[in-house]
Amino acid sequence: MKMTVEERMLVEEMRNLAGGDLNTSQVNSFLKCLMMLVLCDFAEGDSTKIPYFGELKIDYIGDKVTDDGRVADIKVEFTPSPTLVRNIGQLVDAKNPNSDFKISDVECVQDIMKEIGTKLNEIMEKNS
Repeated sequence: MKMTVEERMLVEEMRNLAGGDLNTSQVNSFLKCLMMLVLCDFAEGDSTKIPYFGELKIDYIGDKVTDDGRVADIKVEFTPSPTLVRNIGQLVDAKNPNSDFKISDVECVQDIMKEIGTKLNEIMEKNS
């Protein structure tokens, strides 16, 4: 499967956000495994629960013909998780110039910052 430039950039951004613990190939493999899980759940008639994001339900409508050939016509329903809803609300608050809420107050940003801090402490202790 070929990726677009935007998709490759997203994989690279994910790798960078992981703090260098993953290489690009590992991120790519993870995303392919997620695709496989979504396909398996679809085959069983189940939805896929994606941690932190929500639940994805795919229904097959039929086939349609495009310039690239015949493809599946699908309907996708997405139910966001409480975590995603909360983080989106926090981000909107952080972007509001009349709010005291900062981007660093967003829950997922705080989680990543804690992980980075923990890794830095481990490095410093190892080198002491």
